[in-house]
Amino acid sequence: MKMGFGSDLKNSHDALLKLQDWELRLLETVKKFMALRIKSDKEYASTLQNLCNQIDKESTAHMNYVSNVSQMCEYIYGRKLRSREASKKVAKKQKEKTDESH
Repeated sequence: MKMGFGSDLKNSHDALLKLQDWELRLLETVKKFMALRIKSDKEYASTLQNLCNQIDKESTAHMNYVSNVSQMCEYIYGRKLRSREASKKVAKKQKEKTDESH
């Protein structure tokens, strides 16, 4: 009867080493994938932040434009109202003067 314990142990040891090598390669692949994923997520977040900043700037510029236009309209319209009221007062005074002279 021959005992094959030594050769069986050697084969088992070799199989375990191969399994560990395979697991290490798998972990290295996962590490590379995760590094690429982190880089990609950072770039995406940065691009999204830049886009949001650009939209905020354009919205602010648009609001400033609308605000400026509104202020200008209020100024012009208010001026017209004041000049119309002043014209009415002048016309009323002239009418009173002409009524007094008659």
